[in-house]
Amino acid sequence: MTPEEYENEIERLKEIIGSWRRKAQEKNPVRYTIFKEDLVMDDYSSHKWHKRCYIADFIPGDLEIGKVVDELVQSGFLYELEPYKLRNVSYSTKFKAWIVEVMAPIQHDGFDKYMQMYWQRRAERTERL
Repeated sequence: MTPEEYENEIERLKEIIGSWRRKAQEKNPVRYTIFKEDLVMDDYSSHKWHKRCYIADFIPGDLEIGKVVDELVQSGFLYELEPYKLRNVSYSTKFKAWIVEVMAPIQHDGFDKYMQMYWQRRAERTERL
């Protein structure tokens, strides 16, 4: 490597270390919060999906997207959500954190049972009123 490339690499590493230092000073523990959950129907086929969106505020906001995905894998976040697959990662200025969207296919029988239970509970709540 040339001296110029070494200087660029040193600057890049300083930025990464600085972002982690700033995050550590905020003293946020490694945690994530689910804030949105949907059932999605694919228009082009009969697939049904369960979608969840998490707030991953344990990752510094000024990292590159590739580093964010690496951190999600290294922290075990994606392994804890095993049937779900990563769909989207974006930064939210509202939450000042990364938003991680994951999806998992739903088997037709399970989905129908879920919907049946949902409508049954909804009817019970309506009867109580």
